[in-house]
Amino acid sequence: MTMKIRPQMYARPDDKPPLAYCYKADNQKTAVLFCTGFRSDMEGTKALALEAQCAQEARPFLRFDYRGHGLSGGVFEKSNISDWLIDVQDMVHFMVHEKNHEGVLIVGSSLGGWLALRAAEEMPNMIKGLVLLAPAPDFTKELFDDLFDDEQRATLMSAGQVAVENEYSDAPYIFTKALIEDGAKHCLLERRIDVQCPITIIQGMKDTDVPWQKAHRICNALSAPENAKVILREEADHRLSSAADLNVLADAVREMVKIKEA
Repeated sequence: MTMKIRPQMYARPDDKPPLAYCYKADNQKTAVLFCTGFRSDMEGTKALALEAQCAQEARPFLRFDYRGHGLSGGVFEKSNISDWLIDVQDMVHFMVHEKNHEGVLIVGSSLGGWLALRAAEEMPNMIKGLVLLAPAPDFTKELFDDLFDDEQRATLMSAGQVAVENEYSDAPYIFTKALIEDGAKHCLLERRIDVQCPITIIQGMKDTDVPWQKAHRICNALSAPENAKVILREEADHRLSSAADLNVLADAVREMVKIKEA
């Protein structure tokens, strides 16, 4: 039985909140970094399944919580897309410069997929590949433009935040005006996405949060679409956490690793 890894805290300079993470490595090969979804944490099904897979295959692996999530410092309502992107970048730097890995393969779920694409644009020499699970770039714009009703938009603009019921938590999600405005700085789908590394997108066709067509929109926006492929899961929803979905994820990571270490 694989012993569960104990969380550690990564202290950062410049008053940035410390980040909780779990890390294991027996070598300096290309490492796998798991980036969670919005309001999720590193104890989720996909993160733990991937950790077990990497342990079995002697693959360096790190999972962590963004600021304002899980065990990390910071306040969720005071955080935004730019903050969470910095968190991802800091963990990539940690793995490459402090742990001396050859590079990082990011597995990003939902929000984590958006952040992974942005990080790959900013850090092309460190990020060697992306496996994206129902990636959700531009979701802040889509929320405001298409999903919020007139009352919610008015509340957001006047009060600075709005509470929205959701199927993932008993408590409503709080969306702030600052989050929506900051998200606009990172939108990808109306421009060219300058990512050259290999990308695999796994998308459920019964996903009610991210339409499956978005996977193809991402590929069409890439500067190197020939490096990307989409795996559509006919019966899968947004969670992509069934045993069959986890097997598809495991295979995608193995294939990506082979591409980068061939």
